[in-house]
Amino acid sequence: MELSVSAQQYVEIIKLLYRQAQILILDEPTAVLTPHEIDRLFVILEQLRDEGRTIIFITHKLREVKEICSRATILRRGVVAGCVDVADTTERELAAMMVGRQLMDIDYEQSKQVGSMKLRLTDVWANDDRGVPALKGISFDVHSGEIVGLAGVQGNGQSELVEVIGGMREAEGNVYLEEQNISRMALRKRRDDGLAIIPEKRKEQGLNLATTISENVIATRYYKAPFSQRFAVKQDKADSFAASLMERYAIKAEGPRSFVSTLSGGNQQKVITARELAEDPPVLIAAHPTRGLDVAAARFVRDELVKRRDQGGAVLLISADLDELFALSDRLLVMYDGRIVGEARPEETSFEEVGLLMAGHTHA
Repeated sequence: MELSVSAQQYVEIIKLLYRQAQILILDEPTAVLTPHEIDRLFVILEQLRDEGRTIIFITHKLREVKEICSRATILRRGVVAGCVDVADTTERELAAMMVGRQLMDIDYEQSKQVGSMKLRLTDVWANDDRGVPALKGISFDVHSGEIVGLAGVQGNGQSELVEVIGGMREAEGNVYLEEQNISRMALRKRRDDGLAIIPEKRKEQGLNLATTISENVIATRYYKAPFSQRFAVKQDKADSFAASLMERYAIKAEGPRSFVSTLSGGNQQKVITARELAEDPPVLIAAHPTRGLDVAAARFVRDELVKRRDQGGAVLLISADLDELFALSDRLLVMYDGRIVGEARPEETSFEEVGLLMAGHTHA
């Protein structure tokens, strides 16, 4: 643990060579390396290739594909989108295969009126769990009456960004909720002041699977009236609140005391969405809110995001699904390697340009 991240990576390669491995699989090996360290790694990989070893190099960075790979297989949504000889293709062609395009079943109108600033980040820096910089000077605004879409390949700082906004990760820089600096504010206070979060991992971060619908929907408000009575929760109030949300959000279950572990993935996501939108929050952070949902459940969640925007809410939508981002966003940001590397309105850019930015091609 005393070694640098790059040194740890070299140790892993040495272990493989000691075992006389003929096939090396490297998953995002450059994610935490400096440019100089990446160059050193590529020299080693080229030597191993010349010795006759097979290297499977997994990356989303197009420059690296062009520099180190002979052939490329592109995966999109778990399906092979193409196999090419790298020397015979361009970064734009690779990006087009990466992002693809599938028309969604509905077109959403863009916001009719964008209002005042509701969420602002200025020069925010934060490390990941390993102490490696994950956010590098992030600055942007989200206003009332707009959905700002944040595009990016997973692992480029999006998860850390949500945690910083929510108060779950320490950071340098400033986060504002309307005009109030909340950078040092506790998570509960941020929520009380109007921040809501649909987390990336619904089962690990958004729900307690061992408890009921009632318990989950009051999880962010159990300490407030009408649910709190000294040191106890008013169960009848919780059940009544849950029942109203079940009807409003079409959550299919036997009743408020049904365990969320028995619900389908779509209904579990509806429970989270219902809880976060129940009090019409001024600011909503939605991280991959439709991932893993069927068409009907995904449509429901998207409709709710648009409804919150049209009611004056400020929505930050984080997604790797460009179809979703282009359909819902009034403004698009692109995140790569912990930085905002592009901003545009959906009608002023293209899938190809955004895909290039997502893959590290900063001159799309």
